[in-house]
Amino acid sequence: ELPPPSAIAAADELAKLIDQQTLAEDADWSRLAGAVADSDLAEHWKISSDFLQIILDAWPAHLKERKSIDPAAHRRLAIEALAKRCRDEPPAHPFVIAGSTGSAHETRILMQAALGLPKGLVILPGLDPDLADWALVARAASHPQHTLLRAVTALGLRPSDVRPFPGVQEKPRQRARRRLLNEALAPAEATKGWNVRLRHLAHPDSAPELVAAALDGLSLVEAEDEGEEALVAALLLRETLETPGRTAALVTPEAALGRRVASLLAGWGVDIGPSAGQPLHRTRTASLLLLLMHWARDPADPVALMSVLKHECASLGREPADLQGLVSVIERTLLRGPRLDRTLEDLATRLHDRKLTAEARLIRDLAAAHAPFAESFAASLVEGGWACEATAQLADAIGGGVQIWAGRAGASAAQFLEQLAETSAALGPLPGDQWCGLAETVAAGMTAASETPEHPRIAIWGPLEARLQRRDRMILASLNEGSWPRQTGADAFLNRRLRRLVGLPDPDERIGLAAHDFAELANAPEVFLLRAKRVDDQPAVASRWLWRLRTLAAGGLGRREAEAQLASGFTHLAWAQAMRRAGLVTPVGAPQPRPPAEKRNLKPFSPSRAVTLIRDPYADFARNILHLERLRRVGEEIDPALRGSAVHKAIEVYEKAGRVGDLGDIIVDRLVDAGASPELAEIERPLWLRAARAYLEWSASRKHVRAFALEETAILMLPTQAGEIRLKATADRIEQLADGSLAIIDFKTGTAPTAAQAEAMLEPQLALEAAIARRVAFGPIGPAETSELVYFKFGPSRSTADPKNGRPLALKATTPAALAEQSLAGLVRMIELYADPTKPYRSKPRVLSVKTYGEYDRLARRSEWTLEEGEE
Repeated sequence: ELPPPSAIAAADELAKLIDQQTLAEDADWSRLAGAVADSDLAEHWKISSDFLQIILDAWPAHLKERKSIDPAAHRRLAIEALAKRCRDEPPAHPFVIAGSTGSAHETRILMQAALGLPKGLVILPGLDPDLADWALVARAASHPQHTLLRAVTALGLRPSDVRPFPGVQEKPRQRARRRLLNEALAPAEATKGWNVRLRHLAHPDSAPELVAAALDGLSLVEAEDEGEEALVAALLLRETLETPGRTAALVTPEAALGRRVASLLAGWGVDIGPSAGQPLHRTRTASLLLLLMHWARDPADPVALMSVLKHECASLGREPADLQGLVSVIERTLLRGPRLDRTLEDLATRLHDRKLTAEARLIRDLAAAHAPFAESFAASLVEGGWACEATAQLADAIGGGVQIWAGRAGASAAQFLEQLAETSAALGPLPGDQWCGLAETVAAGMTAASETPEHPRIAIWGPLEARLQRRDRMILASLNEGSWPRQTGADAFLNRRLRRLVGLPDPDERIGLAAHDFAELANAPEVFLLRAKRVDDQPAVASRWLWRLRTLAAGGLGRREAEAQLASGFTHLAWAQAMRRAGLVTPVGAPQPRPPAEKRNLKPFSPSRAVTLIRDPYADFARNILHLERLRRVGEEIDPALRGSAVHKAIEVYEKAGRVGDLGDIIVDRLVDAGASPELAEIERPLWLRAARAYLEWSASRKHVRAFALEETAILMLPTQAGEIRLKATADRIEQLADGSLAIIDFKTGTAPTAAQAEAMLEPQLALEAAIARRVAFGPIGPAETSELVYFKFGPSRSTADPKNGRPLALKATTPAALAEQSLAGLVRMIELYADPTKPYRSKPRVLSVKTYGEYDRLARRSEWTLEEGEE
């Protein structure tokens, strides 16, 4: 069974095919069945043919049962009725059909009716009177004149019967441009002998004179990427406004480029909205509706919750500034990091416990608005019509009433809900995730009219809106294959051979119509042709029209001269490039901050800080001197540090409670409490049970342990030349051995340091804890010398159960007690060194791995200087 988005896409394709069949002049579906059965086509085309036979039989029966009529058939019947009335009762007033190429059969019916009237007039746009090979035009569906020729032929006329519009005198430059463009836009089969035809078209002038006249006022600009293309277009529009009364228009089939240009112009104080409007999901009301549909299923989800509360339409009875102030406190205080709340009441309770009463009240108000719909939205199946009504009521409650439905955005959002409800009714109840996907699919196919008023002098149009419109300066953009012209997509149900057999239109006719539009737009007095060499960070191929235009121009004028004449728009490209690129740049080196001695904050210290100062002094500078901490993302996954803390806490709770309960279950519970996904924790439960068994077996194997303690803290006041240092450490596990010495164990949920790293004093944490334990006690254990330094890897991997896991570090050149004293002396020297105000804090001078990313790497701008200095 297809999911709703796929079903809708397939239904749209089927509806288009039925409309084409209904409107086609000579479509005959009866030709299909026998031809497919006797052909060598693949099996899936035969299945498609059988399916279409069923649909085309069932569709009329369905309409008859509902006492309805197909919209396309209704349109055709209405036009035929209008044409008959014109014949039976000819109107006395003028009857004019202007600007249509006659691509649709019903349009040609009206044209035929108009020609039979005493005051009827048909004005065809851009029929080329100079074409000689009309037989080629008739064969080539992608020719810009093909559709016009078919319309003229259907009217019982020849192209020579069409007269120029009275009173319009074509200038020599316009005539040259028209001839060159129509020749350049001819299909590939007509490319042979271009130079000969150029000489024929140029008669009585020379071919170079024709091309030079045609290229006068025509410029080609090839930008590096779509960003630069948008900037060039915006500059061209902005420059137009410098001349009083002058007008310009950008024409592009890519709506994203139009929005990008409009945004650039808005930055310069010029408000202009693309005529095509904007995607519905980008409008304020519809975007709120889509957010609410996702949020309503799980209202405590922190990302969805913040998306709703931060939406521009949200108010909940509060002033915007007050609301955003409360939301900011909630986000910074409780929502950054892993998710900890299952319900909105859980979140409100935590806020209340922190004395944030106003914030708790906001969350409870939101919960009250959601409560009437909570059970139905959380159900396994959602009824679409009810969900649309419930979403509208939620939007009213959260958005503060009717103002969110005001304007074009509100009207479009209301229309979206109506269409979604109608679509949902046909599909029946849906799973909740599919319901949200259906809503997004319906929204993706809709646009909303721009709220920005039309600018009197500049415009952004799509090719359809640009038909029959003209400005002093025309900017034709997105001239790449696949954009303009767009590729003719494959029919989901019929291939080209079967479409011809049935009598459906050739898909290449769309390319011909696009070529006709382009030729008309490119015949303005001043035209800029724009394309980007790279689109979506991939090389793009220039439109076939540009290739042929350049080739034809080079053949008539010479390549160098043609390129030079087309390059008149390079001035604007140079402006754009200058705006995007900085001038002289002096590369900066690695940061080497040298704060004054009193700001170095060296008095409180810990073994873990010592590791940071050895590996990445700049990170110590950022954290302990600048006091910068990483701002966690809202609702992010639990990170390794939080997982490690949860596991450590679980072991502590288990041991201090006398090993009551199952350690694996306690770990899973602690992980969930720390923000791990309950689903993921359950999947990992067997792995944690195995890790717990490995820990218990390891603990039981340590027969020489007299006593031990967990998570005990010790503080050593350490004299140095920089003053007395407070060295504080917490041991994961410290053991009193039978011989009176100590063993210090560090639990690792990630990769454990090696003995070589410990001996090199790159990882001195355990050795420093041993030095402290020689002088002061860790809770009930010590002081005494340490004879064992142990890393025990505790995690859901197989290495936890490795027999080598938890063995004392095999030091080669020293003993644990000697290493402890060496590490402590090294720590004193390092502290005294960094107490010197001339000592810089460098970024990762002893990086452990070139692929290790630190929290402060971007602050240190490592990507700007590491490769130059050979750091990585």
